[in-house]
Amino acid sequence: MWTNFWQPSLKLIAKERDATTGKTRKKYDEAQTPYRRLLASGVLDEAQQQGPAETFAAYGPAGRRRQLAAAVERLVRLRERPNELCERTNELQAVG
Repeated sequence: MWTNFWQPSLKLIAKERDATTGKTRKKYDEAQTPYRRLLASGVLDEAQQQGPAETFAAYGPAGRRRQLAAAVERLVRLRERPNELCERTNELQAVG
């Protein structure tokens, strides 16, 4: 959700190569989120726009960012925690 609703990205519009220097010049569209690009494209009717609009309104970017940070922190703690099953297996192999 963070990427689709609040993380703007640049989209490449055109690439031009200068024949004399060999350098490529790139032209980008203005930075927009994928959600804003979808709305601007006009491919969705009003009923289809309602679902993403409700999701966008329900979650603020700061709250979503905090949730992401908390999830990453939980994953880091899980990764650092020793695996109890592996420890038991190692103990049994050492004893037996």
